[in-house]
Amino acid sequence: MQYQDKTEQQLIDALNQMRRKVGHLEAAEATYLGAEKTIGESEQELKRILSASPVGIVHTHETRIYEPKQTS
Repeated sequence: MQYQDKTEQQLIDALNQMRRKVGHLEAAEATYLGAEKTIGESEQELKRILSASPVGIVHTHETRIYEPKQTS
């Protein structure tokens, strides 16, 4: 159905529905951006810890070994 075929009330209802959807999308975006920021901060902290470690760090769940940077 085209917009010109709708009544004024149907258009108002459609507009209100779109506004609600936009509100939900904006809230979801804010949540996503907050999580992205937190992950980035955690990644930087982990990098600082690993860089400062005088010995290697073993993560047994996925069998990863992190070794400190070699200084020449």
